[in-house]
Amino acid sequence: MEKYLSTHKFTEKLIPTSPKKGLFNIIVIPILNEPEIEKYLQSLLDATPPKYNVEIFLILNSSETQNISDIEQNRNSYTQLLRFAKKNNSEKLTFYVFYFENLPKKLAGAGLARKIGMDEAIERFFHTKTDGVITSLDADTYVSKNYFTEIENLFLNNNINGATIYFEHLINIVENSSIIKKSITNYELYLRYYYQALKYTEFPYSYHTLGSAFAVRASAYTKHGGMKANQAGEDFYFLQKIIPMTGFVELNTTIVYPSARPSSRVIFGTGPAVKEISETENQDYFTYNLQSFLDLKLFFSQKNMFFKISEPKYFELISKMPTSINSFLTNINFFTDLTKINTNTTNLKTFTKAFYTKFDAFKIIKFLNQSHIEFYKKEEINNSAKKLLTLINKTNLPAKTYNLLNIYRELEKNIPTC
Repeated sequence: MEKYLSTHKFTEKLIPTSPKKGLFNIIVIPILNEPEIEKYLQSLLDATPPKYNVEIFLILNSSETQNISDIEQNRNSYTQLLRFAKKNNSEKLTFYVFYFENLPKKLAGAGLARKIGMDEAIERFFHTKTDGVITSLDADTYVSKNYFTEIENLFLNNNINGATIYFEHLINIVENSSIIKKSITNYELYLRYYYQALKYTEFPYSYHTLGSAFAVRASAYTKHGGMKANQAGEDFYFLQKIIPMTGFVELNTTIVYPSARPSSRVIFGTGPAVKEISETENQDYFTYNLQSFLDLKLFFSQKNMFFKISEPKYFELISKMPTSINSFLTNINFFTDLTKINTNTTNLKTFTKAFYTKFDAFKIIKFLNQSHIEFYKKEEINNSAKKLLTLINKTNLPAKTYNLLNIYRELEKNIPTC
């Protein structure tokens, strides 16, 4: 932690006072233009108190090019949240409010705000010599009653480095907008379809990557260089470093409830996706053709055949694979990567780990995008989701998208945490 703080921290130490004894979990919440922030924070106050202390970092942030209305709302929120913290700080929960204005344009965004808060969490755990937990949450997100206790129990009772946390968008509380309801239903179904399709390929690192729904140990955070100051997608990039570590799991016994509202404040994610879908004629959402995942599944099933393979045998093998796979492996010159892997591995176990380090989640996205330019057409999410459920032996599928989504939700709730 000390080395990390000396080389990677974006700001100076933010909190001069020492943590309370028994600090175990620090929750980091980036905030930009959130006039109703208190109603979301109330769900934290309503949750069952944990055994050990929790600190909650509220990171108000804006860039040097932020519009004036966002800045004014942040300033109002700062005053509001200082009062909120003074009123609601307790023995178990302590709110800290931080205000950052005029952050560099190239860095400013949710990623930098998360980094600022998570780095300060490392300061706190370094002070207490504790390998505590850093939890990421969004400002427009509710949590269930057992949120604190389930995160605490997971990390106290298991030797793990991190976890994604089960989520559901609160579709039924969207007021007076069938368009938004349909849009968020389609988008969440897409997220769950993509996740299940990737699991079906037997890719070992299939997890959701939402900024509002993950937690990591402090040691895991520092080991991989912490959060990067990405303007968007920071959660995805960060988690791709943490997920391959031993001891990454899914926590499905508590729920976070991200907002279903449309937004254009970040480049991609739920808000922009809902906005884009809601502005289409029928609020339809088109996703990757299931066949592209089936191609991946075949490729992964034959990965052991690449161990110590010669160049002629390699090209003979990929020539017999689906055209989409053959074309992609040729375009990225995968044999070069494979040669390095085989040079540095001596058995199938180490080969497999190295294989998925090279053919990782980023490569999969590149493959899916290329294959849909050259070979496949995207499909309406409802159709793709039904096809996948049929493959995993689900029958009597409902016609309504929301009911289909609930089947996918139940699939994930039934996954063991550890």
